[in-house]
Amino acid sequence: MTAPENTGNTENTGDAASKVTPSAVKTSSGSNTEKLEEGRRDSNAGKPEEGRGDGTEEIETSAGSYAEKAADAEDGRGACGRETASSTARVDAPVCIQLKDVGFSYDGRIKVLDHLNITIHSGEIVTFTGRTGAGKSTIFKLLLGLYEPQSGEVTICGRSAASIKDSERRRIFGYVEQTYRRVPGTVRDQIALFDPAIDDRMIEKAIETAHLSGAIHALPDGLDTVCQDGIFSQGQWQLLSIARAIAAQPPILLLDEITANLDADTEKLVLSALRSASRGRTVLSISHRLYEDMGGRQIVIRGKQDC
Repeated sequence: MTAPENTGNTENTGDAASKVTPSAVKTSSGSNTEKLEEGRRDSNAGKPEEGRGDGTEEIETSAGSYAEKAADAEDGRGACGRETASSTARVDAPVCIQLKDVGFSYDGRIKVLDHLNITIHSGEIVTFTGRTGAGKSTIFKLLLGLYEPQSGEVTICGRSAASIKDSERRRIFGYVEQTYRRVPGTVRDQIALFDPAIDDRMIEKAIETAHLSGAIHALPDGLDTVCQDGIFSQGQWQLLSIARAIAAQPPILLLDEITANLDADTEKLVLSALRSASRGRTVLSISHRLYEDMGGRQIVIRGKQDC
C-alpha cells in the first residue's frame, strides 16, 4: 500500500506510525488485550475528575539529552534527570505499563536512558515533559516495540513490548502524531486504514468522540468523500488523527506533541476531543500543554544542564 502522506511540515516519527497504524491489521483477542480491557474497566470506575492531581514525588533517573550526554562523555561529566509526579492513579488499579531498570543507547556507547524505572497503572494520565532530545520520544519507541532496551524490561500488562505483533498493536495502542499522515482513499479509509475489522459502527463512534461527526457528514459524500487537500481545516485533520487512533478501541493512547504549532482556537478544539477520547483509557503524552489541561501525573525528564 502507498505510505501515508504527511500533511504537515513538522518532524514526525514515521516508523511508529507505520507500526501502530498499518494499512491492514488482523483482529486480535489475545490475553494481553483482554487484560488491558479489564484494567481499563476497573480503573475507569474510580478515575478522578479532570484536572491536576495532588501529591508529588521525585525520582532520580539518568535520562538526559542524547547530544548532551555525548558532550558530557567528551569532558568526563555525568548526566542526570529527574521525574516529578502528581499522581492520580488508584492504588489498586492493575499495572498497565512498566519500564524496569531500562537502559538504552542508539550507538551502543552513549546511554539515552539509564536505570529508568516507571510504573503506570490502568486509567492513569501521564505526561512526559522536558527539553527536546531528553529521551521522551525514545520511551514511546520502546513502548511501541520499535526498539528493544539493551538492559532492563519494557512490559505492557506483563508482556514484553517488543514481543507484541504488528497485527495486535493497533488493538492495544492508539498513536497520535503531531502531523497527520494521509492515505489514498476516502475519509472512511483514513479512519479504518483498510482494516475490515473496523466497521461503520466503530467509525461513527470514533468520529463522534473526536468531535468530527458533523464536519464529516456535511461533506458531499460523507464518509465516502475522497480525501484531498482543502476538505478539512488544520484542526480537523488533527481530529481525524484522533478518530483514527481510537477507531480500533485501544485501551492505551500515546499522544506525541499533538498540540504543537496549533493556534489557540484549534488547540481548544483538539484538547476538548482529547478529553473525550481519554475517558476510560490509559494515556501517555509528550506535551506540557496537555498536562496543564488534563492533569494526571507529570514526569519531567531533565538533562544535566537542567539539574
